[in-house]
Amino acid sequence: MREINKSSKHLYFRCGNCGFYTARNFDNSSPYADYSDYKVGDDSFTKDWSARVQEAMRIVSKKFSITNLKSGNFLDIGCSEGFYVEAAQKLGWNAFGVEVAGPRVNFAQQKGLKISTFEDYKQKLNFFDFILIRHVIEHVPDFLGVIDSARNQLKEGGVVCIETPNQAGLISLIKRKTLYNDRFLGHLYPPTHIHAFEPRTYRAIGEKSNMMPLAIKTYSPADPDWFFQSNYHESLIKKIVHKALTKFGFGENVCVFFQKIN
Repeated sequence: MREINKSSKHLYFRCGNCGFYTARNFDNSSPYADYSDYKVGDDSFTKDWSARVQEAMRIVSKKFSITNLKSGNFLDIGCSEGFYVEAAQKLGWNAFGVEVAGPRVNFAQQKGLKISTFEDYKQKLNFFDFILIRHVIEHVPDFLGVIDSARNQLKEGGVVCIETPNQAGLISLIKRKTLYNDRFLGHLYPPTHIHAFEPRTYRAIGEKSNMMPLAIKTYSPADPDWFFQSNYHESLIKKIVHKALTKFGFGENVCVFFQKIN
């Protein structure tokens, strides 16, 4: 790892071999933001629950089709209010979720969803057929620990799907050159986004975690098969640009499907 930049509060590092980026405090500890008291999304986010779940069904259906999985035990790690959990449930899966934010856990449980804290699912070893970790590990100091735990919870042949912002997206390739606002270096902006990943980073992670990458894809927030369009409010021009970049592998998000091989 080589130091590539620094702000008034943080140091920024990059691995030249795998394209992994990370940030540290000046004492070499990891920056960390506490998400445990994050509230449920505002009324515009949750009032039309059914429509959101329909969007989530399309998104998880896309993931299942890539892996050729039809049904089984599903876990969403960092599930927020539980849209994907209910979506998977409606698609015939035995669906669970874990979340650190107490208010969101309570909200989901009131809707009858099987969602709880991380501690409640650590003992479910060799249980899940599909685990979703969507835009989580960029926030977690020990992200490899999260991936290793997910691997242990997978059945043999099961799949874990990990999504993060793509530090090698074309826009990020430009923005990661210069520190902005004493904080932002592409998709690396501590203390919230404390790691950043490129597609090749995931190949290295697969080797370290003894999992086989079935597919590595980049995607655009303008694509309804990957992102809630009710959250996407960019102009038509940006939408066209985002989609075009994805066709050439430069989308602003990256998704990897790892299979547990033994």
